Amino acid sequence: MGGLSAYLCAADIEAGRLVRLFPQWRMPPVEVNVVFPSNRELSPTVRAFVEFLRGASTPDAGWQSDPVDKS
Repeated sequence: MGGLSAYLCAADIEAGRLVRLFPQWRMPPVEVNVVFPSNRELSPTVRAFVEFLRGASTPDAGWQSDPVDKS
């Protein structure tokens, strides 16, 4: 069973262009891993991206909450 994260379609749900078929169902959390060689210094770009991912993956990150869940 697949689904679409509510943060991607919240405006369409709220506007009535999309309807939730199973409002009680929620997407499970997805684990993301970053793999890079540990024996080399990370470039500033890669380091910034890893830090961005670390900050974005906190449990209270806004994109992880359901913006259309009114309960």
